[in-house]
Amino acid sequence: MRWTGWAKKYDSWEPAEEISQELLEGFVPPTSKRAREHSGPYTLSVAAPIEPEAAAAVVKPWVGTVGRKAAGLLQRQKQAWAGKMLEHMDTCPSWLFVALHATFKQMATEQLQGSGHMTEITSVKGGCGGVYIEDQFSIRSAKLVELIVAPHNKAGHGALVVREQNKVAVMLAPPLEFSYRSKRVADGEHQPEELYVNGHFVMLVPRSGNVTPRWAFDEERAEYSNLNKHAYKIAVAQACKALGPRAISKKVVEFLAALA
Repeated sequence: MRWTGWAKKYDSWEPAEEISQELLEGFVPPTSKRAREHSGPYTLSVAAPIEPEAAAAVVKPWVGTVGRKAAGLLQRQKQAWAGKMLEHMDTCPSWLFVALHATFKQMATEQLQGSGHMTEITSVKGGCGGVYIEDQFSIRSAKLVELIVAPHNKAGHGALVVREQNKVAVMLAPPLEFSYRSKRVADGEHQPEELYVNGHFVMLVPRSGNVTPRWAFDEERAEYSNLNKHAYKIAVAQACKALGPRAISKKVVEFLAALA
């Protein structure tokens, strides 16, 4: 409460029941009141212009684009990197973002027979009004990441590549984060509507002589718990095992034996 005639240091918090509702309504902007009534992810509040089945058909090429771009980055990635942008799509209507989430969820349900592979859509910004909007969901399962990347990964297995020249193993690991971003420019209008996809690259680097291979995690940009690191190591070990002994050295096979 700001008290007339008193300095700011005398401002105070007052119980809501002691404040006039008329004064509150005059202080809170109307747009903020409407936003409170419709709080939550913006993308879930917008009606899709087509049926879910048709939306799923439209989304299918987008899923392929994400997998193809990720597979290409696996070939070029030279260091462990957290939160690296895999893809930026500058035209992503809100309903398409929702359909993309539904498609990944269906993949997890049908091919991985379980839940917990991904999060629900949540609001990061703009859920209660404001100019900027950001909704997000994340893929949390290495197995689901593998399903997305594997069809486009011709040089490795799943979401892993072992480089021929130096035998470094590079894997795209979860979380794979999908962020829808937009900006309110007028009532009912938003511009632009964009999709950003970010992922984590982890590496297993062989070393010469009797020195054991080392794991590379980008701990400058992210904090990895020991449990997460162990899960990544198991995923790398399993993918290397699927590639076979020709792709990796005997020393790396022995190093990974306890994990696979």
